[in-house]
Amino acid sequence: MDLPTLDRHSVVPLYYQIQQHLFEQIRAGILKPGKPIPSEQEISVRLRISRMTARQAAAPSAGRF
Repeated sequence: MDLPTLDRHSVVPLYYQIQQHLFEQIRAGILKPGKPIPSEQEISVRLRISRMTARQAAAPSAGRF
């Protein structure tokens, strides 16, 4: 799965940018509903963000994925 390039200077929180990217991947058919998304650890390492930010991006949305 392709992860987004984050705009670290935006007023939009990083976790929200990631969530929107994941939703877009589902809409485009790249990610299938019900299939696992990248782990918190994978997201945090690949995007160079804290694991807490990765958790915020993935956990609240997990029910929607």
